[in-house]
Amino acid sequence: MKKKILVYEAMGFCILIVLTWINEIADIPYLFFKAQKTPVNLTESITESVIALILAIITILVTRKLLRKIKYLEGFIRMCSMCNKVYDKHRAQWVELKDYLNKNYELEFTLGFCPECVNKIHVKY
Repeated sequence: MKKKILVYEAMGFCILIVLTWINEIADIPYLFFKAQKTPVNLTESITESVIALILAIITILVTRKLLRKIKYLEGFIRMCSMCNKVYDKHRAQWVELKDYLNKNYELEFTLGFCPECVNKIHVKY
């Protein structure tokens, strides 16, 4: 999805640059609106193309940064403070953490005791 957005932005700016050159060569206002005919001005077209290219680079870099931030923020998992279930947005329901991680990240679980719990139940490894 991220790459598609950036490609569409780049294509849009390319189309803008192409239209600028077509307008300069074909004189669109003269052809369609009977405006006064203007001579081809390469300096103006090059300047407009460079400005569009600079704006394209800035826009694409800002979009990339924002998409990274969105991906980071979407990476948060909503978890219940009481039962430790997590909200699975794909199924729109609360599920056990183990089931969520198993389904989304293909993780397998093994059971054991942390040192604090071992001390609580007085079991030694």
